[in-house]
Amino acid sequence: GVGIGVGNLTSFTVGEETIPSNSIGGDNCSIIGNNIVNTSWGIVCSGGGKSYITISQNNITANTEGGIALYGGSSKIISENRICNNTAGAGIVLSGYLDQISNNYVSGNMRGIELGSSNTVIYGNNITQNHINGLYIQTSNNIISANSIADNLIGIYLNSAFAPENNTICHNNFVNSQNVFNGDPYGDLPYDSQSWNDGYPS
Repeated sequence: GVGIGVGNLTSFTVGEETIPSNSIGGDNCSIIGNNIVNTSWGIVCSGGGKSYITISQNNITANTEGGIALYGGSSKIISENRICNNTAGAGIVLSGYLDQISNNYVSGNMRGIELGSSNTVIYGNNITQNHINGLYIQTSNNIISANSIADNLIGIYLNSAFAPENNTICHNNFVNSQNVFNGDPYGDLPYDSQSWNDGYPS
């Protein structure tokens, strides 16, 4: 089953639990300090877009489908989690807008972070040894900065089928990955539709 399913409840906090399988949900919720292992998905948002969700300081490991999946809504924060070895899916799947993914350790998943959220910041994450992509991007107007992206097959994959544009990709550290791939065999995704900077500020 699912470790934590975010459904239709509101204003709750879950913390400091070992969760093999459970289902709770809603807006304005916090999921902090849990150990979520050996489920299908670790944490899932279902039943429509949920907003003002904070997921922080959880260990989400060895789940058969993926780590965290939040669909729709806005103002969601995913921070300081350890999301590792979720075998068949992504460490983080996120859609919506005005979200933040920061300071997570995301390793050993099929994809590291699958971004379907716009106007979102991805900052300070360690994204390493994911089997296909470190970051898989479908959307526009995001900031991707100060991440360590190492030992993934492809560091950042821009899926041209969704025509992402106006993403700012700057000050990331790429190690042993194909840095950026536009996902388009015909080369129709112009790189000047994004903003790039390979260096770090002084």
